[in-house]
Amino acid sequence: MFSVRKMFSISLGVQHDFKNKVKMSLLFSDVFKTACLNNYNITVNRIEQVYRQKKVLESFEFHFLLILETKKVNGKNSSS
Repeated sequence: MFSVRKMFSISLGVQHDFKNKVKMSLLFSDVFKTACLNNYNITVNRIEQVYRQKKVLESFEFHFLLILETKKVNGKNSSS
């Protein structure tokens, strides 16, 4: 009745720590633009219909994380 072609997606990501203070990461989704369904065929009563669609699924993400230090405060336990 209908046929659909194969569809796949490749994503790449990189993350790096800078002296345990700053963490940066990059993520690229659908690098080769293959996650879209280019066309699919539907046959009804021997009439073939070809549908073409192109969805933009590529994305780019950038994450920046700053790690702030907290100082420990030593308190005295008071007993009454």
